[in-house]
Amino acid sequence: MEIALIKFNKQIQIYLGIAFIALTALIAFRFYSNFGFFVPAKTESNYKPFSPSGDLADAINYLPINRDLATQRLSEIKVGLSPSSDARRLYILAQINQRSGKLKEAFSQYSNINLNAVPYLADRVLLHKAEIAAEESQEKLVLEFCRNILYNYPNSLSAVAAHYELGRSYLRQSRFPEAKAEFEKTKSVYSNSQQAIGALFYLGQLANNKNERNAFWENYLSQSPGGRFAAEILTAWQSELNSLTNKQKSLIGLTYYKNGDREQAAKLLIAETNIYTWLATAEILYKTNQKTAAQKTLVMGLTQFINSPQYLDGAAMFLRNASKGDREALFSQILANAPLEHKPYLIWKWANVSSKEQKQILLLQIERQYPNSVWAGKAGAEIFWNAYKSGQFDSAENLGFAFIKNYGNSAEAAKVKFWLAKRAEMQGQKEKARGLYNQILSAQPSSYYAFRAQGRLKELLGGRDTGWAIGNGSFQANLAQNWVWPLPKEELRRLHPTLQELFSLNLWQEALTLMPANYAQNFPALQAWFLARVEEKVNEAIKVASDEIYKRRSSFTTDHDYWLISYPFLYSQYAFSSAQKYSFDPLLVLALIRQESRFQHKVISSAKAVGLCQLMPATAKEVARSIGYPVPDLNSLCVPAYNIELGSKYLSGLLKQFNGQGHLAVAAYNAGPGSVSKWLKNNPNADPDWFVETIPFQETQKYVINVFENYWVYSNLMQKVYAEKKFAYSQSQAPNDGLAIDYPSTIDDGEAQEST
Repeated sequence: MEIALIKFNKQIQIYLGIAFIALTALIAFRFYSNFGFFVPAKTESNYKPFSPSGDLADAINYLPINRDLATQRLSEIKVGLSPSSDARRLYILAQINQRSGKLKEAFSQYSNINLNAVPYLADRVLLHKAEIAAEESQEKLVLEFCRNILYNYPNSLSAVAAHYELGRSYLRQSRFPEAKAEFEKTKSVYSNSQQAIGALFYLGQLANNKNERNAFWENYLSQSPGGRFAAEILTAWQSELNSLTNKQKSLIGLTYYKNGDREQAAKLLIAETNIYTWLATAEILYKTNQKTAAQKTLVMGLTQFINSPQYLDGAAMFLRNASKGDREALFSQILANAPLEHKPYLIWKWANVSSKEQKQILLLQIERQYPNSVWAGKAGAEIFWNAYKSGQFDSAENLGFAFIKNYGNSAEAAKVKFWLAKRAEMQGQKEKARGLYNQILSAQPSSYYAFRAQGRLKELLGGRDTGWAIGNGSFQANLAQNWVWPLPKEELRRLHPTLQELFSLNLWQEALTLMPANYAQNFPALQAWFLARVEEKVNEAIKVASDEIYKRRSSFTTDHDYWLISYPFLYSQYAFSSAQKYSFDPLLVLALIRQESRFQHKVISSAKAVGLCQLMPATAKEVARSIGYPVPDLNSLCVPAYNIELGSKYLSGLLKQFNGQGHLAVAAYNAGPGSVSKWLKNNPNADPDWFVETIPFQETQKYVINVFENYWVYSNLMQKVYAEKKFAYSQSQAPNDGLAIDYPSTIDDGEAQEST
């Protein structure tokens, strides 16, 4: 009996032991899985993008528009979510609280996330917990979370930040050798990251002596003169100016310059003019009326620092500010030292500030000496046009067809082909004209001249060339809805899954910090989207997208990601309502805004024109009074709806004044109705194409062409993209992801100058 009892007790002990081990294992699994230890192996190839739905999707859509409302909606979702959806819901809430300084709430929410449910956000959860632990001076937790990332997610996007945060934690704990090792690793292994630049500052702090420290800090300021640690470096160096090298002093000056303190910058930039500082030094000297010194600095920079990324900007500054005599005396010296690839550009810029006679010589020089450059195409087109407009038609025809043979696919070829076709029409050579017009439509389908070619082809085939007629926009009723920048989905699919996750949650700021260092080259549509949607740098976004359209020779049926960023339907709800009120096509309003302000609603020109439609205050006052509105002030003119209504009313008046002739109304919008009336009086029977091409104000002539190119592109996008329902309008206009935006105070549009 005793033996049986002993055996029974042993069995009980064994079972209890097994149960204890199992319970311990279960607890350990639940604990460590939350830190990522048991997250299953994952590869990018088997990633399935997350697509929120239902209440979660609605809440996420509110995030860029109204963070408080998004928080409320996310907090109210209690049931019905899958584990992965709930984990993402908690991640967004934690992000909102962390950014708002509610660190305990954020830490708690991060801690409640099941990392198995979101394997591509697991490293981010651990990193954010490390950041909060650092804020709370819980260094053991910082080390624990960062080591966890490096052990379990060594190839994640958070690995570099984990090394960096480890270094900062060791530094705070005075564990200097370990801190130095982490910062060295950050600098060497992740050399293209922002953390690698920050590591230079900390390595300077850990240096053995001032010379070594200053070398690290010099490197930091060279790469990031406006960086977060620049002020600390300046504070330390201000008391040591006498011991600094001239280069280090000049870098302090460059930092002041980047921060807008030109007075302090001027005192220190003169210490040494080097590859980093020469252009800033010259600009300050010009602004302080030290023209001779500025010019000397530019010439030195353009002859000694020919590999500077600011080289072309410096050349343009020299030509813009130098007198005719100085250009003649010094530019040949600059040209002799210039890199070969920049020489044709420099001659082109020189030609455009020269007399007619010298310009012709310089254009011929470009065409003959640099025939394979893009500037040769520009030069050849201008040589052709100079002959054509002076009535040398036989010579112009020979030049034109030679140009087409060599540069038939260049941007400038459209103009050459168009005027050769017009000449053929005048001579009754209709087949020849049709061939040239069709060449434009094939090679330059989105150009101003392509749209004019379409009109002429209609006429040649027995139809009517409607010219610059403006539609009433009646087919565009859905423009009344709000519009947001469409996300480039094709490029998005090529991103790391972690980035795709962040985009799906509308956490764009965090995504931007994790984009690859070379993403602008490899993801140009996303670069343009970030510039427009997140940073509100619309002008830069349009340029990026437009450059891609040109490189790709895109038609309206392809590359929509670029077309809809280059030609955004931003503020279309206001354009529609105003243009409908005044009975003309709202797309003309968008076309005009794109040319006037690049959709920057607080922009003020050098001539003091304000807002989206660039209204002069006196004009705005007159228009406001005509429709019974109070006299507008600067702030009200920066309100998109108000500015667009006044601009639309003014444009509608010009259309009526010039009998619906769009090219005359648009010219009058830029140069004033008095100027247009004068030009018409001097040339009453001019062919409209010739009238536009020979408008005496060069700025206005280009303006009319650009606005109508915009208008016709918008019309095609409306019909070939939106009419086919390949894209849908969003019901909510979201300005940004809570990012503070600084609007430019001026845009230099120049003043209308009568061309010679």
